[in-house]
Amino acid sequence: MKNSVVVGKDLQSFKDNLNKNIDQFQKSVNNKELSLVTNMSINPLGWTDGFRLFLEGWKNYSSPIKNVVLASAYSINKTCPLALPLYFEVLTGKSRSEPLRSHRIGSSQLLKDVRRLDDNFINERYDLLSSALKAAGSGSTITIERHDFLHDEIEIESGFKTLCSINSFFKESFESKEIKDATIIVVDGSIIEVSEVHHILERSYKDKSAFVIIARHFSDDVSNTLFVNWQSGKTNVIPFCLDDSLECINEIKDICTLTSTTPISKDTGLLISTIDLDDCRKFNLLFNAKKQSLRIILDEAGSQKSTISRKKLEVQLDKEKIDDVRDLISKRISRMTSRNVIVKVSCDVSELGLIQDRAGAFFQYFSKCAAQGVTKMDNYIIDRLPTSEVIKAIRRAKNDKKSIDSIKAVIRIEKQ
Repeated sequence: MKNSVVVGKDLQSFKDNLNKNIDQFQKSVNNKELSLVTNMSINPLGWTDGFRLFLEGWKNYSSPIKNVVLASAYSINKTCPLALPLYFEVLTGKSRSEPLRSHRIGSSQLLKDVRRLDDNFINERYDLLSSALKAAGSGSTITIERHDFLHDEIEIESGFKTLCSINSFFKESFESKEIKDATIIVVDGSIIEVSEVHHILERSYKDKSAFVIIARHFSDDVSNTLFVNWQSGKTNVIPFCLDDSLECINEIKDICTLTSTTPISKDTGLLISTIDLDDCRKFNLLFNAKKQSLRIILDEAGSQKSTISRKKLEVQLDKEKIDDVRDLISKRISRMTSRNVIVKVSCDVSELGLIQDRAGAFFQYFSKCAAQGVTKMDNYIIDRLPTSEVIKAIRRAKNDKKSIDSIKAVIRIEKQ
């Protein structure tokens, strides 16, 4: 190992080159000098791809102070990619003042602003993206999926998306359908004996009522009994199993919160064999056999609880620092919504990640503007930005510039 200390003119050269590289990077993005080549297309890249480009160019830049910039650029890009050029502007010396107040503005005006953004991806798919945004409204999620058809399309799914799979005995026979007026029973544990569900089978046989039982596991005897009675048309009791995954750790809590259901567990002291079925609540559910997806259509009370739960999770997400935990919380928030808009795009497999990133930046921009209000931007790539993101970008840039300017020496460790 060989150590060296960088000071004086050599250090200043590093700092000057930092600004020079960032300035060149900004010009290359603004002038659309860079493209990403996939198996099927050449994609001119703009600021919705800014951080991707920044990382690629950064690999060849050996300045020992680059990690200061990289950490801030990553944080800003994660919440609002269109605020990234603002950070670079202030970092390289351009004067920008923090906004004193934010303004509310309608989505129609924001759509016009985005339409003027010089971005090939948005221009080419503007109608599709704006339609998805309007279909989603507030309190919904938007996801991007690939399909093999020649045209893009939008699909809307309603209801809280559970992490439940239909019992394996039913899997080959139970088709996609709406399960109407079904009594939901949630068991935080396993159902081993048929006697535990006997009174449920009797009730369903007597009045032809539907039941959906969600549990962690069903024994083969219970599964077979439920299936044979359902297949013969005698009863309508459908078992669903909770997925065995880390993501499912809060699933019972979420289902029970949104449906105002008390789970059957050791903690509550309830037994499935003794519960009063008249006290259990009924819901409409949607089952998609192809996706193996079960959704619960929430009533007004459930929708209100969904909104409250999402807000609490969003606060938790803002405080969380561990990426894996943040990912779990984000997925939980996404599923908590009562409506999901799926944008199905026609593209090659190699293009999907790029399209998801670009579309994500588009939708994230509107979400942040709605939550924070906006600030009018002069001489910028877009007319308005979310206010809190403007403040964040300016403050981080000024603090990073101050930190970099105050560096007096850098120790470099080089391998022989």
